[in-house]
Order: sequence, then structure tokens, then C-alpha cells
Amino acid sequence: MLPLRSRAFGAGRPAVAVPLVGATPEELLQEAVQLRGQPVDLVEWRLDHLAPLARGAQPDAARIGPVLARLTDTLGDVPLLVTYRTVGQGGRGEAGPEQYLALVGAVAGLPGVDLVDVEFDHPGRDAALQVLRSAGVPSLLSHHDWDGQPTAEGMAALVQRMQATGADAVKLATTPTDEGEAVELLAVLDRVAHTGAPVAMLGMGDAGRLTRLVGPACGSFLTFARRGAASAPGQLDLALVAATVDALRAPERS
Repeated sequence: MLPLRSRAFGAGRPAVAVPLVGATPEELLQEAVQLRGQPVDLVEWRLDHLAPLARGAQPDAARIGPVLARLTDTLGDVPLLVTYRTVGQGGRGEAGPEQYLALVGAVAGLPGVDLVDVEFDHPGRDAALQVLRSAGVPSLLSHHDWDGQPTAEGMAALVQRMQATGADAVKLATTPTDEGEAVELLAVLDRVAHTGAPVAMLGMGDAGRLTRLVGPACGSFLTFARRGAASAPGQLDLALVAATVDALRAPERS
């Protein structure tokens, strides 16, 4: 399980997350206000969409802290995942390796941050994970395959390699070409969901929409939905995703 504030997420206890992609603090807070009263378990702040940082400006606590304080005040008790997605992994972030590590360090030292994304293939990965461990902030190790989907054995092996880093949770996103590959992803997820750190697996694009709905029933601890603008192709409406996840949720054992 991955404990975040008063909640704990894992296989059988999934979280529905919504990304915030505002380019300005005002846009960001407006998105957050719209989530009040909505069935959201986790909010992701896509820091790479914030205009100055997207252009590679030097990240520091003085720049991020005031925005974060207003954001966490608006979200209340909903846990916050902070993500800086680089261009190489499909995001807008242009920070170099040293800036990336500085950003992770700045975020880790701020109150209100419950989980921080670290990219599996980033050259600063191990250092970033160590920074988070030292700060006592959980890590979500992620990898996005925009070119397609590995074989079933390839996906299983990749998840195992990600878990072996000691990250608190891992996320693998692929780009299935059809529903058959989406089903194959779900079958792999069912195999690996109960081994090691909590696992999230999902497919991007139209063919991957099935995985966003059914993945939690197969053991994914996390799925993503949109309330406004999507942060990745294939994200579905929050109300639909939350209702489906709840309907397919296994009953609690007494």
C-alpha cells in the first residue's frame, strides 16, 4: 500500500487522479476550485505546464512555494502528486538534468507535497529518488512509451526493473495499437499488481481507454481522468471513470 495523508492506495484500493495543467497560477487555482465536491482521490499538479518552468526557467522553492501553498489550501485534504514531465517523456518540461534534480529537491522541501513523479529513464533518476527518500517524500517512478507497447514479457520485466529501484510506487504507460493489446496490458497488470511496490499500468490513446476504466479492477493502484483539459491522450471524463472504478471495485473483506 501507498499511504498518502489519511488514505492508502494499492491493489484493490485504487485512486482516481485528475491532472491540473494550468499555465498560470490563476488558471491552476481555477482548475482546483472546480474539483471541490468531485469524486477525486488524488490531484496531479503538472508543473511542466506552468509557463516559466515549461520554458526551462530555474526551478526553486521561492518560485513554486507560494503557488503550492494556495493550491493545497484550495484542495483541502486531497493528496497532491507533483509531476514535472520532460519533453522526452511527452511533457513540456525543458529543464536539463541539473535543473531537473534541483526541481525535485525544491519540491521535496515544501509542505503539502504528498508524492513526486520521477522519470525512470532520466539520467538523474537515482539521485532524485535519494533526495525524496532523504526528505521522507514518497516517489512515483514513471515511464511512458509513446511509440507502442512492449511484449507481455517486456512489460512485466520493465515493471520489475522499476520496482527494483526502491521507488514507493511505479507507473507504466504504453500506446496500444488496438483493443487486443489493451487487454494484453491488463493481463500483465493482473500478474504484477501484487508483487513489490504498488503498480499503475495504463494505455494511452483511443485503444487504451479500456485500461483506464478496467485497470483498477485488475490491480492498478492509480488511474487518471480529466475534469477539464486532458494531460494525455485517451483520458476520460472524471464522473465516468470514478463511477466505473467504484462499480468494479471488489467488496471489502470483513
